[in-house]
Amino acid sequence: MSAHVVDSTQRDATQRVVLQRTVRGVWAGLPALLTGSVVLTLAIALTAILGGGLTPWSLLLSPLVVGPPLTGLAGVCHDIVVEDDATIRNWARATRRTARLGIGLLVIPATPAVLLMVAVVVHERTASPVWLAPMAISSSATLLAVFTLLAAVPAAIARPDLRGVALWATALHLVGRWPVRFAAPLTVLGLGLWAGLAITGTLLPLVPGPVLLLAAAAFWSSAIELGATDLSSPHDLTPAERITTS
Repeated sequence: MSAHVVDSTQRDATQRVVLQRTVRGVWAGLPALLTGSVVLTLAIALTAILGGGLTPWSLLLSPLVVGPPLTGLAGVCHDIVVEDDATIRNWARATRRTARLGIGLLVIPATPAVLLMVAVVVHERTASPVWLAPMAISSSATLLAVFTLLAAVPAAIARPDLRGVALWATALHLVGRWPVRFAAPLTVLGLGLWAGLAITGTLLPLVPGPVLLLAAAAFWSSAIELGATDLSSPHDLTPAERITTS
């Protein structure tokens, strides 16, 4: 994050630009968002098929199969918020460029999730109370890792020099300081899954795009709050954006 002190008026104006671009980007970047969302949904479905459903095997496969399209779609959302532009070509480039990054990011939540499923299976077979503690610990770790992932993914795309422990520590700080902002994409994810399962499955491919777009908006709103200045300032905005932020 930049350490520069940002004038509060300029900061608020830039945050409004983030929100404006997020809303407008749903339509302006629809082809890239839809392409990335469909590919990510297909990758998740492929993982479930290869792993025999929601099993430890499918969770172990998820970083390899789901990771690259996840960061590819996150790259599209980054372009919408920061560059105010997103194309299918840029999505394809982002998917290739960030493939290893996506794999590494998903390893973190996948690990406690696998341990949780193993603990649940063993507990069901043995009925031993000894496994209740591992279940509680791994379930808490999984929830925390998934929630933190909502900040880690856009942070990793926006800050190529931020990796490893520093990346996850930064993401944990962001979700801890502004939990409501990062709860928004999680809420949209829950509503989208409910609609896809209760109404029609054809809605499921539409879910990932808005979720990651909201995560990107939450990250940049928080980064600006901490002093980030590498987003377009209000003086560099388009005429339409100047009217909106004035």
